[in-house]
Amino acid sequence: MLNLQEQDLERLVSHMRECGNKLGKATTDLDLLESKTKELESQAFLSAEGTIKDREHKSRTCKLVVENNEKIAELRGDIQKLRWSLKVSEIECDLFRSVNSNKRLERKLYEHLS
Repeated sequence: MLNLQEQDLERLVSHMRECGNKLGKATTDLDLLESKTKELESQAFLSAEGTIKDREHKSRTCKLVVENNEKIAELRGDIQKLRWSLKVSEIECDLFRSVNSNKRLERKLYEHLS
């Protein structure tokens, strides 16, 4: 049987708040970085020479665009980790509520029978 205390619940709620804030910041950073990458890609496309296909390839392989793509991948991974962390905390909170609900039900049953 799990032994969940109210301090654990408070810790989980605090953790959920922190994760929510981090998730919001990471999502904002991702949106900004994607916009910046599109802007850099467009600038590289306009400054490149050759056919349209050549210009597209050059703009996508620009050093700054490649660096931003790596950062975007990292941010997406961080966002996924934060989402899972929030989900785990949510499940733990639900488990705490369920265990305490069962304890209250047992207590009421014993009070009624005595």
